[in-house]
Amino acid sequence: MSLKHKKIAHPFLLVLITAASIFIAEALVMMALPFIRGISPVYEGTIDALLLTMLVFPVLYLFLFRPMISVIRSLSEAEDELQQANEELEARVAIRTSELAWANDSLKKEMEERVKIEGDLRDSEKRYRCLWEDMNDAAFLADAETGRITDANRSAEALLMRTREEIIGMHQSGLHPEGKSMEYRRVFREYKEIPRGNIDDMEVVRKDGRVVPVTISSAPVTIAGRQFLIGLFRDMTERKRLEEELRRSAMTDRLTGAFNRLKFDEVMTIELNRARRYRRPLSLSIFDIDDFKRVNDTFGHAVGDNVLVELTKIVKSMVRESSYLFRWGGEEFVILLPEVGLDGATVQAERIRKEIEVHDFEGIGRVTVSFGIAVFRHDDTDDSLVKRADEALYRAKEMGKNRVEGEALKKAMPEGA
Repeated sequence: MSLKHKKIAHPFLLVLITAASIFIAEALVMMALPFIRGISPVYEGTIDALLLTMLVFPVLYLFLFRPMISVIRSLSEAEDELQQANEELEARVAIRTSELAWANDSLKKEMEERVKIEGDLRDSEKRYRCLWEDMNDAAFLADAETGRITDANRSAEALLMRTREEIIGMHQSGLHPEGKSMEYRRVFREYKEIPRGNIDDMEVVRKDGRVVPVTISSAPVTIAGRQFLIGLFRDMTERKRLEEELRRSAMTDRLTGAFNRLKFDEVMTIELNRARRYRRPLSLSIFDIDDFKRVNDTFGHAVGDNVLVELTKIVKSMVRESSYLFRWGGEEFVILLPEVGLDGATVQAERIRKEIEVHDFEGIGRVTVSFGIAVFRHDDTDDSLVKRADEALYRAKEMGKNRVEGEALKKAMPEGA
């Protein structure tokens, strides 16, 4: 136990008690000496010296030992306080060390996570860039507020015949034909306000001025807190060509290239309505090859097909651009002549008949054709007009073939043109 924990009497009180005790002892010794026989003076002096020495100890304690004890006690207290402070410091250091270790572990994990995220972001950006660049569709990224293009892929460069540097910074309306730029600006504003994607058929202008049909798929996106509009442009040139080819195929006889009956129904409805509304003339001629069955039977169907193809070329070269040539079936054809009356149709039919009559067809020589002509009446339908032309053709056959027959003028509308 340290000195600070010992209970020590007050030094002056201790000296006083000691002196009194020694004085009493001295008095008792002095009183006892007369009764003690044979004690020598030396022995008496020794006892006095011993008593005086005992008196010195309290004095020494008061002036020497007590300050030393006080200093020692202060040092002990300071040592205890220092030890306590050291223990508290060690406890704090341990806590702080633990906190720092936890923070270091957290920082290490955060750094590892950050490195992983950055790696994932780089990988993601690489994948995005590969996808962006390798898309077959032309891809554009435009700022939703300004409409300016901020990125474009290789397909976009190929579509517009411009470099990426030329494309970036362009306004999106600059991709389209000049006359439609305002319309496309309006469409762009609508796109960015619609959260879902949009698909529209539009046109873009290449650097060489050529207009290219495209289908645009667009959708708004948010990147780094900014609003953009991403657009995928698909070149529809080939598809349009195929569609037109299919449309022509659907409307065209595969053997001769003349229009078929499906096309006839479409055109006839339009021309009948126009002739009725504006009271304009409209004529229809039906013709076929005389005795064509004999050609097939004698020379074969392949030769007969060649005759049909060659005959179609002759007729196409002789009709007006505004007229229509249809293959009606077998060796029978129809010519629809808008803005042409009976006389004009008859003249044209005679010219065609004479041209065919003198033409040498490969493998068979010459053939002849017969025509029947009818003109539009106000109450006509496509069936009634065709029926009268067919009746006229029947008369031509009955009257010897290789001739043109038309219905009576008194039954038809005035030619007018």
